[in-house]
Amino acid sequence: MRIRMKGIYKYWEGEFGKIRVLENVNLDIADKEFIAIMGPSGTGKSTFLHLLGCIDKPNFGEIYLDNTDICTIPENIREEIRLEHIGFIFQNYYLIPTLSVLENVMLPMQLANSFVGKQEERAMKMLELVGMEAKWNSDTAKLSGGQRQRVSTARALVNNPGLLLADEPTGNLDSKSTREVMDMLKIVNRQQGVTTVMVTHDSKVAAYADKVYYLDEGRISTANI
Repeated sequence: MRIRMKGIYKYWEGEFGKIRVLENVNLDIADKEFIAIMGPSGTGKSTFLHLLGCIDKPNFGEIYLDNTDICTIPENIREEIRLEHIGFIFQNYYLIPTLSVLENVMLPMQLANSFVGKQEERAMKMLELVGMEAKWNSDTAKLSGGQRQRVSTARALVNNPGLLLADEPTGNLDSKSTREVMDMLKIVNRQQGVTTVMVTHDSKVAAYADKVYYLDEGRISTANI
């Protein structure tokens, strides 16, 4: 999936006026590219992902996912795109503790009514991709942080999205698990051909990306790490 952001402005109305989050952001991300966004806390990195993920809208500007401007389409179409074409990986995993590993991975397919009749097979295939097939029937609460993030990645990929958004995916992991998860994400990006956008505080994590950008005071620039 190709991404084009044109003249993006995002601000919040605060007690003392507008709080600027993004200011005139212009960015072109190629299909299948892996990019990282770095920057201090509170500079809009998560907001940036929310805009790409059809969770939020900018105040001004255009965001194209392939040829669709997601800023102008109805909310029900944005919801379909979010569910069927975008995968999300979060720092805190957001796995459902009452469901098994396999059931967690199957959930997006059930919500989208996709891969009907083959949902279990598809979920197992994604678990094999991230090296978690042996834990398919496990309680997610008993998994390590690295294992939970692998399951989260399988869940994010199960509907075959064109875009994968990762919000601090190694933020809760130790150094060994961080390396393992980032190696996995790099392989997933290459093998699945999914455009990947990640935000991170860690320059070592950002170095896994094809390109690194820096977000500060609402503006985005190429980073040197």
